[in-house]
Amino acid sequence: MIQFTEVSSGEAVWVNPQMVAYVKSGIGGHTVICFAASDGGGDLSGIFVKEAPEEVCKKLEKE
Repeated sequence: MIQFTEVSSGEAVWVNPQMVAYVKSGIGGHTVICFAASDGGGDLSGIFVKEAPEEVCKKLEKE
């Protein structure tokens, strides 16, 4: 599990790198981490984190 900082709450969130489908730049310089698991409607779920996309990818690649 890898720790990131959630945008809305400012609190730590833990991400299982095996569940990450993709990472992309979000609005305001934040990063969106999208997960392979979907919600009930079949859409991918995701989370906005404060870390830059490059930093997120670097952390994920280490795992």
